[in-house]
Amino acid sequence: MGCKYPNLEQEIRQSGVSLHTLAEHANVTQEIMQDVLRGTDTLTIEEAGGLYRLFASYSIPNDSYSFQYLFSQTLTMAAPNQREQLLQVADTHLPQIRGREREVEAIKASIERIRICPVIPYAQYRHLMFDINLLHAVTREKTVRSKHLEEI
Repeated sequence: MGCKYPNLEQEIRQSGVSLHTLAEHANVTQEIMQDVLRGTDTLTIEEAGGLYRLFASYSIPNDSYSFQYLFSQTLTMAAPNQREQLLQVADTHLPQIRGREREVEAIKASIERIRICPVIPYAQYRHLMFDINLLHAVTREKTVRSKHLEEI
């Protein structure tokens, strides 16, 4: 990309959000957003705030997500204990998730790559933790509702 903000670039990569969505949240044209990602244009503080709010929705417990993080010119890496926590959460929750096999398989593929890589970007940690916890919560809720309906 050539983006001046490697954490923003990683958040985009990890979320898979489209150029259209980025531009919409920044309240700029897709052309301007593309230029920002190439490093040939910049955003105003208000426009950057729109992107900050977009990626804030991926928050997780004890998240250090901040405006400064997102627009830092230095890539933030997950701490070793965060990487280990991610692997532990994946090992605990992924086997329990039913009915979302495609999503689980995609997460498992990412987790297997992380097992052999000692250092990962913080954005990858954030997004995988978010995805695992969301899938676990959704399927747990569905299971609880199903059991409740069986009791009725």
